Amino acid sequence: MTAHKMADQRTARTRHALRQALAELVVEYGYEGLTIQQIVARAGVGRTTFYRHFQSKDDLLFNGFGDVYEALRTAVAPVEMNNTADWEHVAQYADFYRAMLGPQGSPAFVAFLRQMLAEVMQEQVLHPLASTTTPRMPAELIAHYLAGAQIGLYAWWLANDLQPPAAEMAQAGQDLAVKGVLWAVGLASGLGSPVK
Repeated sequence: MTAHKMADQRTARTRHALRQALAELVVEYGYEGLTIQQIVARAGVGRTTFYRHFQSKDDLLFNGFGDVYEALRTAVAPVEMNNTADWEHVAQYADFYRAMLGPQGSPAFVAFLRQMLAEVMQEQVLHPLASTTTPRMPAELIAHYLAGAQIGLYAWWLANDLQPPAAEMAQAGQDLAVKGVLWAVGLASGLGSPVK
């Protein structure tokens, strides 16, 4: 094995250990109260090693988990009826998302996730729909509404130990987005039609 390959593996192990430490410690201490010293102690690395990879705990959170966020973006992007890819992604990284979307998480993370999801919703859902109709509201407003609702569903699902199954959550999210809240509570027949 070459020295370069060994260094790459060591870097990957270190970054993984730091990510794991952050995810675990958020549950115990909350994101805001978490220190670099706690992260490096849990990861079993020195502060110098931490700063060789990241500038701050925010840098670790937002850049160290880039592949996780890109995987979510990819899972959400193929907007299809009953698509469960994003739910499966959230389940795969349940500990991380549970920590970050829970009461001990980071408001900056929630804002970051909402912006990312809103961009996907706008590009993948609203632009294609808007090309065939005249929207009553700005696409950006609708995208942020949908993204906020999706985060709320993820947080609820994580707090309920990933129950009901992903397929049911995908259907519930789809029904709420397409048929609306009035339909969900039984006051309308769906798509804005009042119950007669």
